[in-house]
Amino acid sequence: FIRAFLHTFGQNRSEKDRQWLITRFKHAFEKERKAFVAGTGDICFIRASKGERVIGYASFQPTKIDGLVYARQLAVDPDAGRSGIGSQLIVAFVNLFPPAQRMVLLTRMDNTASRTLYEKKLGLKQSTFINARYPTNSYVSYEIDASAARSQCWLNEVIKTKDTV
Repeated sequence: FIRAFLHTFGQNRSEKDRQWLITRFKHAFEKERKAFVAGTGDICFIRASKGERVIGYASFQPTKIDGLVYARQLAVDPDAGRSGIGSQLIVAFVNLFPPAQRMVLLTRMDNTASRTLYEKKLGLKQSTFINARYPTNSYVSYEIDASAARSQCWLNEVIKTKDTV
């Protein structure tokens, strides 16, 4: 995730800012990992791998709104970008987590790779649902009707790849 984030957003940052981001993300991931291992967290993790190498990662968290799940992080190794891994992570979650009725995905407005995936590949429309802590002039959200997606061939047709999720 850190490598994918820095590839997308860290190119114009100073080395000091890049190191700060790496430290911040490592701390956040370690906190979530410990909660998950201890059984006290409510976050679902999914990874995509090619052989022994992790090439994608996603985490999802139920919200206080019944049936609504928030995609916390979705990242693909830049070397594996545009290969369908992001789509496959989303499809895997929708298939593996039946309680999810709706899923909200959030991305920065300037993240063209994510927006292309959500709008063109998955056919998602922008949603008005957005966490208040994210400025609406910098972020955009998309929503998946997970119940409908499970019953349609959308899940089966989104991606075909030999990589594993």
